[in-house]
Amino acid sequence: MSSQETFSITTLQRMCARSEYLDESDIHMNDKTVSWDGNIIYYKTKKPASTGNEFLIPIQVKGKEYNTLPDSDSISYPVDINDLKNYLKNGGVIFFVDAISKTEYSDKMYAK
Repeated sequence: MSSQETFSITTLQRMCARSEYLDESDIHMNDKTVSWDGNIIYYKTKKPASTGNEFLIPIQVKGKEYNTLPDSDSISYPVDINDLKNYLKNGGVIFFVDAISKTEYSDKMYAK
C-alpha cells in the first residue's frame, strides 16, 4: 500500500469517527482483498446502537498527490475494468479519492 493510500484511509477513518452515524471499524489498512478496502457501517440511528437498520457500504480508497489541491468539485482517477465489473456484480461501491497536497499538510476528499 502506498503512503498516499495509507494517508487517505486514515483521513476517511477520522471523518467517520467524527460522524454520529458512520463507523470506520471495518475499513482496512494494508488491505489485500480484491477491489475493496472494507466497509463503512451506516447506522440509521446514532451509533453504536444496533437496531437492525445498519447498512454495510463497500468502499475503495485511493490517494493522489497534487502540487496544488484542485478547486473543482470532481477529479478523475483511473479504475481497472475488472474492479468496475466487481462493483457492478456486487451492488456498487463508494469510491473515495483523497487529493493530497505535496507542499502543504492538507487534503480534499472526493467520493462517487
